[in-house]
Amino acid sequence: MALPPVAIIVIVIACLVFLWMFVFAIVYFFFWDRKSSDKSIENGAYLEPVSPKVKENSYLNVNVPMDDLVDTPHAYRNDRVYENEDVSFNVMDVLEDTVKKSVSSFCIETSRLKLGDVIGKGQFGLVYKAEMLDKSLKNPTEVAVKTVYGDNCTKADVESFMEEVMRMKGFQHRNVMSTIGLVLRDNQPFAVLPYMKNGDLRAYISDQTKKFSVRELLTFGMEISDGMDYLSRQGFVHRDLAARNCMVSGDQTVMVADFGLSRDLFDNDYYRMENLSKPLPMKWMAIESLNDGVFTRESDVWSFGVVLWEIMTRGKTPYAGINPQDLKGYIERGERLVKPSIIPQDVYGIMTSCWTVNPKDRPAFSKLSKQLHSLLDGSSRRKERKSLGKKLKQFSRRK
Repeated sequence: MALPPVAIIVIVIACLVFLWMFVFAIVYFFFWDRKSSDKSIENGAYLEPVSPKVKENSYLNVNVPMDDLVDTPHAYRNDRVYENEDVSFNVMDVLEDTVKKSVSSFCIETSRLKLGDVIGKGQFGLVYKAEMLDKSLKNPTEVAVKTVYGDNCTKADVESFMEEVMRMKGFQHRNVMSTIGLVLRDNQPFAVLPYMKNGDLRAYISDQTKKFSVRELLTFGMEISDGMDYLSRQGFVHRDLAARNCMVSGDQTVMVADFGLSRDLFDNDYYRMENLSKPLPMKWMAIESLNDGVFTRESDVWSFGVVLWEIMTRGKTPYAGINPQDLKGYIERGERLVKPSIIPQDVYGIMTSCWTVNPKDRPAFSKLSKQLHSLLDGSSRRKERKSLGKKLKQFSRRK
């Protein structure tokens, strides 16, 4: 006896529903972790496939295993040694004997450092938000903690990191980042730095939810020129001045930072030149640096002109339509970054003065600082005169 059509339809629908539920159960069971991961990405988590997860409120003290601080297969372990160059070494081995005593006096007790979230991550380095306690283990202060990590780290990476830490230790200027201290734990160095609430300058000014006046943007440039003037008088050549390498504090003070880690965190801004294995920030480099690999105070001035352009365009990428490999020829033909309509002519004039072919024709940072201070002071005086004029008009009308 044949089943009526209605019964057949009901049976088919029931089979399809059962099959759908079975497939859903399998997907739910086996792919739940991936679903959770996708949700975390939507909420702003890091996009890297392996993201170090730091346990909150974990004190970095001698009684806490490193495994409990950083949960990742590529993190340093308690028995971590650097073996990528055939010879294992201790962190202190990369320093000269004359520097080792200075490092020892600069070290902070591990029990004073309290790690928080990872706020920056690259292939070879991490930056944590952290708290540093005073010597009585009270009164926490917000700091940033930077370290190198990863199985691919070499002795040269650690040596570069330690050199940077010690170099920044001596800086004393409100517009230059300095190192607060150093923690050595299980042969892993942790540099303690001021915590900059507003992050790097490029990300800060690129935020379209924020509004900046021309005066505010110029002030950022002025503070960078002040910091670079200090560094040049110290005989220091930055080599990698860019908006991404300047940090913004909670009160909007800009500090020049010499982050070797920036090459790791901002990999898209660095390009590999022919015959050179080391990636370089070509779009910020002076013509002599591109041609001969020469870095001087004058080449830093060229980079500052690019930084000022970044600031006034609120974080646009310089030479956006130019292939990095074609950049050298583009500049040699006399081409430069185009003046955006929003940039005042006198400000663009400062930029172009930084991009002369002859390094000797470029202004010193001391002159650049004076020019920017003068522009801002002149703007204030004009504003004051305009305000005074309005008050005088109102007063005369009353009479």
